[in-house]
Amino acid sequence: MLRPAGTKLTDVAVLLAQMMTPMVMRPGWPACLSMAASVVPHDRLVAVDERLKDAAARPVIVPETLVVDQGKIFISPATRAACESLGISLQPVPPANGPAKAPVERSFGSIASLFCQWLPGHTGSHVSERGSKVEQEPLHTVAEIQALFEEFLVHWHHRSHEGLRHPLMPKKALTPNQMWAALLPVAGYVPVPLTSDDFVELLPVRWQAITDAGIRFDYRTYDDTCLNDHRGQDSGVTAQGGLWEVHYNPYDPVRIWVRLPSGFREVPWIHATSVGLPFTHHVWEHLCTVVTRTGSREEHEAELALALDDFLKRAARKDKLTAPERRVAAKSQAATAVPAPPGGLDVLGVCAPSFGLAGLFTEPDTEDETVIGEDDNFFLEQATPAAPSGTDSILIDTNVEQDQWLL
Repeated sequence: MLRPAGTKLTDVAVLLAQMMTPMVMRPGWPACLSMAASVVPHDRLVAVDERLKDAAARPVIVPETLVVDQGKIFISPATRAACESLGISLQPVPPANGPAKAPVERSFGSIASLFCQWLPGHTGSHVSERGSKVEQEPLHTVAEIQALFEEFLVHWHHRSHEGLRHPLMPKKALTPNQMWAALLPVAGYVPVPLTSDDFVELLPVRWQAITDAGIRFDYRTYDDTCLNDHRGQDSGVTAQGGLWEVHYNPYDPVRIWVRLPSGFREVPWIHATSVGLPFTHHVWEHLCTVVTRTGSREEHEAELALALDDFLKRAARKDKLTAPERRVAAKSQAATAVPAPPGGLDVLGVCAPSFGLAGLFTEPDTEDETVIGEDDNFFLEQATPAAPSGTDSILIDTNVEQDQWLL
């Protein structure tokens, strides 16, 4: 996942959902990227999980353990709670210990050499890796790079990796999809349907009181009739001093979700109707620093709402903005909203355009340990023999005659 500035707890929730949710084929992607065209036993999996019918060829797994560094969001109680709700063990590594998470660090180098260096405006890690006119190249937006990266990840799972070996064929480097196909008969596949409540459960949590005015935090007040029977009441959670469990999405601040005895209930911001355009926490935090409080808390919140609506309208009309306002607007536009699904299973099924990333894989890094040799079974777009009629020559990740153990 790509974010313009900093990672939020919501991003961890989305990543956990991505692991367990099939990636839907995007418009414009070649058919060879679909799971139906891969070595994975697609027909048998579709019989178990219908969501895989139009899925891309990317493994769908429920991890047993997540290895994380000492980043604040990764070792936070909210992340631990999200992992516990999914039955995932969280294992932090010692501080400043790269070898403890070597596969991730190695993947960063491969992503830099196989993906990032082909993007316009790539500056490299130092001056000797930089082009002469990088500053003049037209740049992609964060959303466009995210779409490119999602397509690259599907290619990645068709690419042989030296660290993936089968005990019956130790000399053959396998692709992630081949390894997943080999392990499916052993570990099985259990679909995890994520509903809206499951997604809300993964969002960051705060413990707040339900007052006569509603629920207040970050200079915003949330209220709804569903709170009437609980105003001024104790939640019964003694460990939190009787406060109520509230989940929020920083990329969609117009609503929160509070856990009531009947389950999660959505509670809107009282000034949501005064703001005609979507916004993120970047814009709200900026306005809280520039709008001076002149009256009561209620009057200040109303002034913030009016200032927010004015700022969003000026940004939409592309009026002249100050330098800080331009930075805030750019961050808000780049940080694509991650809404909770309305009860459906496809948490992240947002269509994104394809930018033809397949044509970029013609010059692999020869120093990359995972680069395929001449005898390995990996097919590049410009170095592949003619494929049989009806198949695509870019990504044929198995040989049926040689790899019967994959079937």
